[in-house]
Amino acid sequence: MEPLWRCLTAPGIERLPECGAIVQRLLNMVMDPDSLEELARQDRYDRAFLTIEARWRVYPFEEGLDQRHNLITLLAWADHLGVAPTDPNRFFDAKAAHRLGRIEADRRHTVSFSLCWPARVFSGLVLALALPATITVLITHPGLLRHPFGWWTLLLLIGLASVGICMYGVLGAISGEFLKNSRAGRYFGVTSSRRYPDFVVGAGNCLALLPETSDDILLSFTLILIWFITPVCTIFLVTVSLPVYLVVTLGGWTLFYLTNIRAFDPDMRYFLYRPNEYVDAYDDPRSRHWLAPGA
Repeated sequence: MEPLWRCLTAPGIERLPECGAIVQRLLNMVMDPDSLEELARQDRYDRAFLTIEARWRVYPFEEGLDQRHNLITLLAWADHLGVAPTDPNRFFDAKAAHRLGRIEADRRHTVSFSLCWPARVFSGLVLALALPATITVLITHPGLLRHPFGWWTLLLLIGLASVGICMYGVLGAISGEFLKNSRAGRYFGVTSSRRYPDFVVGAGNCLALLPETSDDILLSFTLILIWFITPVCTIFLVTVSLPVYLVVTLGGWTLFYLTNIRAFDPDMRYFLYRPNEYVDAYDDPRSRHWLAPGA
């Protein structure tokens, strides 16, 4: 970040063809929040074309970043050179559609909602009901673990647990390799844990409520527990019908795991009314830190 930014302070750099490539590279980098923080730490400077009007034209937001912020300087550079990121975020999509200047005002009239808390309540209830049911089976009816297939019933339980782990691993791989930075990936990608890769999480949206200082051993134990309690808590259904048991167990597990996809993230909004389709720039992971300080 620093050497590229310092290149733009060189006299006459804007007349060189390499200048556009430098600005584009910086734009690509600052779509990451950590890179934007690094850019903010760099020295500020002025150029003749970096006027107040030019800054306001590329960043018409009263409640966003300070107009002297280095990001706005970079955006003014991009506008001056006619440069855009190689993979535009929603901010640049709005700019290309000439709707950027209305986003902040139109956001005030937008009606939207989030599915985050319904997902957390659902996954929390599943966990709260499954754990006592599992304990009840293990204490009061341990024979169910060997009925009706004898010791093969235990293998069935282990197999179902393995299916759940593999299923979540596949979801994580698909979201990481095929859906990355795609529109579908915004909704169906798997939300990563703070400390674990996607294929390890599988914890349900409710575990996002654990404090950041939660002990790693406790969280790991909770994750493993979730993988194995679901096949046990519904084991009584196997005496009724094996297909019913498989459908209920795998179906419930799938719904529980789906609360980890990005569609249920706290910052994912669904719109009942929006006068400007680009107001979702405030929710776009590659744009929101440009518009909302501290996002």
